[in-house]
Amino acid sequence: MNNRWVCGRSTGKAARRARNVCLALAVCAALGSRLAAAGEVDVRAWFFHAPVHVDDVRQLKRSATKGEVSAQLAYAKYLFDHGGKPLAIFWLTEANNQGSEQAEYLLGLLYADGDGVAQDLDQSRYFLGKASDQNYGPAQYALGEMLLNAEFDDPDQQGNEDATIKAKIGRGVALLQRSARAGYAPAQYRLGLIYYNGQGVETDRRAALHAFRQAADQGVAAAAFMAARCYASGAGTRKDADAAKRYLLQTIKLAGSDSRYGRDAQAMIAELP
Repeated sequence: MNNRWVCGRSTGKAARRARNVCLALAVCAALGSRLAAAGEVDVRAWFFHAPVHVDDVRQLKRSATKGEVSAQLAYAKYLFDHGGKPLAIFWLTEANNQGSEQAEYLLGLLYADGDGVAQDLDQSRYFLGKASDQNYGPAQYALGEMLLNAEFDDPDQQGNEDATIKAKIGRGVALLQRSARAGYAPAQYRLGLIYYNGQGVETDRRAALHAFRQAADQGVAAAAFMAARCYASGAGTRKDADAAKRYLLQTIKLAGSDSRYGRDAQAMIAELP
């Protein structure tokens, strides 16, 4: 991953401020990457939601103009936060041209949502595909989900179970499997649902439980709840009320007792022997 946030060499007070800005951004990026692997937050969350304060925008722009990918991403983030979405797209495209999987991923999301650009699902799949080819877990997950819903992306093919749709679904499942193996928790949870319901694959409750447990261990409350359901009903394993209670308590801890999952978990605990 292109997480090397390096600033250009310069001297003086402004340069020191710029280096501090880049260091702060480095911490944000590295943290986002580690948490993405844990399924807690991904680059999308960092780019679209996490506040980034830049003291020296001109220095950041100069570094971006010099071709520093980290600065291009950071400057795009700054522009996106301050109403400059078209220019943010330009700098993401510049970073994409240098092979940044983060930029490819973000462009794929923006084209999918029509945010700052005209919505274009073909372009979205193109950019997500580029990032997926670099084994970028969040992109593999996003593209996998898009391919699984391919029938609904193309109104002309709704309800058409032809070979093209089946091939897209098969590829979508394969991408989710790659993302899950790389440790991306959202993909693990989604893959668990696919195996549990037999969507595009043979129903395999044992594999579903394994995937739910992986995602639950990384803090996904919905996965903990599904693991509890498996143990309570004996889906993919023998019935185990104690294991079900453990995962239900984990669900409550992760989601909160007042959440929907928390309330459902408490109701299930009351019903268990």
